[in-house]
Amino acid sequence: MKKEVVVKDKSKLRFELLRALALAAFFCTLILALVIFVESGTPGGESAKHSSFISEGIKNVVDINDNEQSYATSRIVANSPLTGTLGEKAQIELTLYPKGATDRDVTYTSSDPDTVSVDENGMATFRKPGSSTIEVVLKSNPEVKATLSAICVGAAITNDTHITKLGLSLLNGTPRYGTRTQPITVSEGECLYGHLYDDQGNAYEISRFSVTMSNESLFTRFYGSLTAVKAGSTTMRFEYDDDENNVHISSDEFTVNVQKTDGFVIPQQFEFEEEVHFGLDERIDPYKLVQNATPGAAEPSGDNIAFYMKRNDGCLIALSSNNQYQTIDVGKAKLEVSSRYNPDCKALITIIVDEPTPTTLRIVGNDRIAVDSQYRYYAYGDSTYINDVTWSVVKGHVDIEDGGFIRSRSMGTMVIRATSKKDPSVYAEMTVTVSLFDNFGCLCAR
Repeated sequence: MKKEVVVKDKSKLRFELLRALALAAFFCTLILALVIFVESGTPGGESAKHSSFISEGIKNVVDINDNEQSYATSRIVANSPLTGTLGEKAQIELTLYPKGATDRDVTYTSSDPDTVSVDENGMATFRKPGSSTIEVVLKSNPEVKATLSAICVGAAITNDTHITKLGLSLLNGTPRYGTRTQPITVSEGECLYGHLYDDQGNAYEISRFSVTMSNESLFTRFYGSLTAVKAGSTTMRFEYDDDENNVHISSDEFTVNVQKTDGFVIPQQFEFEEEVHFGLDERIDPYKLVQNATPGAAEPSGDNIAFYMKRNDGCLIALSSNNQYQTIDVGKAKLEVSSRYNPDCKALITIIVDEPTPTTLRIVGNDRIAVDSQYRYYAYGDSTYINDVTWSVVKGHVDIEDGGFIRSRSMGTMVIRATSKKDPSVYAEMTVTVSLFDNFGCLCAR
C-alpha cells in the first residue's frame, strides 16, 4: 500500500511565520506602551530637563520643580581693579547675586572718560595714563550698584617703540629724571616706580629693572618699586633690558636725597589673628586685620602695607585698587600682609567666610530617579547654597550620605530631608519617585 506524502506550500509556511512574528511584535509593543504609560504617569516630568544640570553639580539657585522661581538682583560685584595699557580694551565682568538672578540690565558710567571710557556693554577703553572710577547701576533698582577702579598704566612697548629716557616717579606723580647734576629728593615712606619714555613723551610703566646704590640701607625693594625707609643720601644707577623688544637703556648715575618724615617708624612685627571670620556680603578692610602698621602712609606714593592673596576659594573679590575686599561666597582665603618698609615683617591671615544661618530651606534635585543609581541633592537657604545640613530619609529604602548623595535600593516613593545644623528647626523635605527609569530618554536608551 502506498503512503501519501502531503507537502505544504512553502509560501503558506512563510505566511504563518510572518504572522507569528507580527503577533510577537504586537505583544512587545503593547508591553512597551504599558511600561511607558506607567513611567510617564509618575511625577517629575521636569526632572529630565534639569538632570544634566544637577549631575554636573553646578551650585546655582534654580528651582527645578514645576513652579520655577526667578530672583531679583540684590547685589552686583565687578572685577576690580581693571588695568590696561594705552589703547587696550577690556571687558568688565559682573557677578550678580543671588545666583540665578535674571535681571541683568545695567548701565556703565566712567568718572573720567578721557582716561578710561566705557560703552553700554561694559567694554572699557584705556585712552591715557591715569585712573578712573566706573560705576555699574542696575536699571530696575538704582540702589543696587557697584564701583571699580580702572587704571591705564601707559602704552605697551613694541619693536617699533623708540625709548629715549628711563625715569622714576611717585605713583601717579610727575616723572623725576636723575642726572649727574640734578639729584632727586624724596621723603621717608615714599615709593618710587620705574618708567620708560619714548620720543613722543609716552610713559611705559615697568615692574622689573636693575638698580645699584651706594647706600642700600636707604631703600627697600618691593615688587618693582623702591621705598625710602631712612633719611640720607645715596647714588643710584638704573638699567632696563628687554631682549624681546630690543630695548636696552640705562640712566646716568645720580644722587637721591631722602628727607626725614616726622613720626615715620619701620614696623618690626605685626599683631594679628591667624583666623578671622566674616559673613556673606561683608566688606573687609584688610588694614584693620593687622596692628603695629606704620602710621601715616605717604600719599600719593602708595600704601605702606601690601596685600597678596595666596589662596582664594572664590569667597572674596577685590573691590578696588586700594585692597578692599567683599565676601561673596562661603569658603576660605589666605591673605599675606607685608610691610613695604620692612619686607621681613609679614603676616599670613586666614579669612573664613561662614555660612549664614538659614531661615528657610529647600531641596534641589531630581524628583524622579532610577533604581540602584546614584544622584546628588542640594540644600539652599535664602538664595544661597547651604552645605552645613544633615541629610536623612523619612520614608523609603534608600542610602543617603553627607553631601546629599543618595542611592535607591527599591522602587517606590521615598521622602528625604535636609536639616540645618545651625538651627535644627529649619528643614526641608522632598518626595522622590524611584522607578525603573528616571526619564523617557533613559527608557528609550535602555
